Amino acid sequence: MTLPFGLTRLEATATLGYLAACLGATAFIITGGL
Repeated sequence: MTLPFGLTRLEATATLGYLAACLGATAFIITGGL
């Protein structure tokens, strides 16, 4: 996985956390959590 130029470690961590939250919410809905 390549990161955009100028992306700091903090921004990368925040982005990964955001994506993980989105995937977690999606999985929760798909598995019938809605």
